[in-house]
Amino acid sequence: MIYDNTLRQRLIKGDIVQAAWLFSRDSDTAEILARAGYPVVIVDHEHGTGDLASLAHVLRAVRIGGAEPLLRVPSHDPDHLKRVLDAGVRTLMVPLVETAEQAEAIVAACRYPPKGRRGYAAGVVRASAFGMRPEYGANAAGELFIAVQIESARGLANAGAIAAVDGVDMVFIGPNDLAGNLGFFERLDEKKVHEAVDMIAAAVTSTGKALGIIPYGDRSAGDLARLGFALIATAADYALLRDSAKADCAAFTKAVTK
Repeated sequence: MIYDNTLRQRLIKGDIVQAAWLFSRDSDTAEILARAGYPVVIVDHEHGTGDLASLAHVLRAVRIGGAEPLLRVPSHDPDHLKRVLDAGVRTLMVPLVETAEQAEAIVAACRYPPKGRRGYAAGVVRASAFGMRPEYGANAAGELFIAVQIESARGLANAGAIAAVDGVDMVFIGPNDLAGNLGFFERLDEKKVHEAVDMIAAAVTSTGKALGIIPYGDRSAGDLARLGFALIATAADYALLRDSAKADCAAFTKAVTK
């Protein structure tokens, strides 16, 4: 049996999929985001506090809540990729991919031989239900969804070639880092930033691969959906808590102030 990747299935149907970021390592927070209705929870191990020890609990919580966990790893490190795949990750995001060769190496690190070079421990790891899914090794590549991030001028120049790599399912644009790399740090509404995003989107679309992004500058989720983006991450756990807490404090102050 192949486990259906719910993100892939929704993209195949043509859905525009909303996501929320999880920066904390807390499994209850992860489950709340999933149960609240976000179909994808992006578990952030690049900027967040999560680690391998907390990962299995978070994956379990997101899936119990009815969502697909998408893990953003901190780097291209093949040993780290192997460990998170063994832990049961089937939907990955890899940051700062700048060439097709880098994308090919990432895919190879995620696939068993002969199509890749992932180390084998399928008989005992969590991904195979600790060996109780004997078909896991044969089906692992089909269950996997890989998103790579383009976040630099070099990535922009190679966007089409990166997206065309077999095994890359999505290109997720990082507008903040892209803007900074182009010389427009925290200036997301610069014309050249919008043009760069549009150029990447066009190159990726020409390969038939999916696009992901966050709302940025004056471009809303609706704007980006109309531009062809299929995965749009609109919220983050820390920001939701911050904004809710600030609003509650302001409402209390207003209510009790004479």
